[in-house]
Amino acid sequence: FLAYEFGYWLFHWAAHTNPVLWEFHRILHTAEVLTPLTVWRVHPVEQVIFINTLAVIVGVCEGAGRYLLGGGAQVYALSGVNILLVFFVYAFVHLQHSQAWIAFTGVWGRVFLSPAHHQ
Repeated sequence: FLAYEFGYWLFHWAAHTNPVLWEFHRILHTAEVLTPLTVWRVHPVEQVIFINTLAVIVGVCEGAGRYLLGGGAQVYALSGVNILLVFFVYAFVHLQHSQAWIAFTGVWGRVFLSPAHHQ
């Protein structure tokens, strides 16, 4: 879950600071109205880079975790996906580009991206 969040943050930071990535990412920022569907307003090239960034970061963290813990750590999963990640995606990620005011404050606001951050 934390690897996913880090990968998401890293890609989003790169998309805002790298001029080439910005050309693909800025499509998202041209929306005049925020709805839950705005999150899907992405260029296909950006999506390929984003998915591969997440795959590498989550894969490296998963492999390192299994190696360090001896592969014996219990993962709570739903259809093979970390249950915390599933909950977070359904509860917050789909609403990140909506008008729903959900804010994380304090330490959590510095770690997790909330819908309020985009507004």
